[in-house]
Amino acid sequence: MKNLDCLLYLQNGQTEGTHHTNRLAQAPAYAEQIHTSLQKHYPTGQFVFDPHGHHEQVAERFLAFSSWLAKKWEIE
Repeated sequence: MKNLDCLLYLQNGQTEGTHHTNRLAQAPAYAEQIHTSLQKHYPTGQFVFDPHGHHEQVAERFLAFSSWLAKKWEIE
């Protein structure tokens, strides 16, 4: 881990992979492991689990991210 001061935003959905029968079906479990691991190294990061799937609520997800970024960059 070289840049611990970076801005990190990771968002996953709780229902990602529900229509798959391969390893993608386990996407929420894998994502949770990654969130947990990264939170240890980047305590100021933003880690979000929403109730949606991978391709759902794209506009809502982007708005959440862009609002977070604007706040971090102090943009009005």
